[in-house]
Formats: sequence, C-alpha cells, structure tokens
Amino acid sequence: MSLLIFVMPKIFAEKADDIKSLFQKNSKKQQDQDDSIPVFEREQIEQAKRIMKPFVLRRLKCDVLQDLPRKTDHIIHVPLASAQKEHYEQLVASYKNINEDGQNSYSGMSIMSDLRKLSNHPLLMRYHYDMDKMTEIAKLLAIDPGYKDTVEQYIIDDLTWMSDFEIHTLCKDFKVFLF
Repeated sequence: MSLLIFVMPKIFAEKADDIKSLFQKNSKKQQDQDDSIPVFEREQIEQAKRIMKPFVLRRLKCDVLQDLPRKTDHIIHVPLASAQKEHYEQLVASYKNINEDGQNSYSGMSIMSDLRKLSNHPLLMRYHYDMDKMTEIAKLLAIDPGYKDTVEQYIIDDLTWMSDFEIHTLCKDFKVFLF
C-alpha cells in the first residue's frame, strides 16, 4: 500500500482505505503442509505483486545484458617482503604466546584486524616508536601549549595505543617537533 501511494500519489493517496481493505486479513491463517508461510499471507503477497506489476519495471541483468562475458576469478599469490614476513611472524608468535599462557584477552576479530593492518601497511602497527621514544615525545608534548594534556603519564598512555603513522602525524602537528 505504501509503495503504491509512493509510486503514484495522485491516484492512490485518496484511495488508501480501499487498498488497505484489499490487504486486510479476512480469513484464518492456514498452514500449508510443505510450506512455512501461511496460505493467506502467500495469497496477499501474490495479490500485491499483481497490483504492483504495471507500475514497477523489473529486469534481470542476464535478460538485458546478454553479451556480458562470464565472470572469472583469478587468485594471484604474492610473496611477502622480508620485513613484512618478519613482522607477520612476530605478530602470529605473540598471539600464540598469549594463548599458551592462558591469558587470551584478544578476540578473533582483533587478531584479524591486526593482520589486516599489517598486510595493508606496516606503519599501521607500531614498530618504530619504542617506550623510550614515546617518553621523549610525551615530555615534549607536555610543554607544548597547544597540546590537550600536560601530564606526561597520560600522554604516554595515549601514545601506547597509537600506531606509528598516528604518532608521526601527531608529531607533525606541534611546534616542539619542528627543529
């Protein structure tokens, strides 16, 4: 009913009550033996399709574009670069160590997310900034008047959750890093 009123508002808006009466339930729900949809609902769906057919053009791609070539899938195996392979093996080993210790605080989704980040670009993980570098960055950010926080420990806590790229981008935005 809503679709008919949307498609042709001038024709069907004033006859909304008549259309509504077509789809009102006037027989009991009867279950067909082999179908889970009640007979009444199936009849109503068929009736709605018959009413809508003149107003909706529905064509399948295979009927319209018959000269399309068949879809083919090509799988291309690309070997990892040496640094990428090393980072990958480290990441997999770290997750295996966590599981052996019995402290599995990571979900499968976080493991897959980290693997995806690593495969996209190594700067999406953290390999360049260790704790000493983050402490230096935190000291400099604490004295910068434009940074949101002045407590070094809070800044270090923020930096520990950032990737190499995020830390690099953060450092580019503040004057204390411009030498």
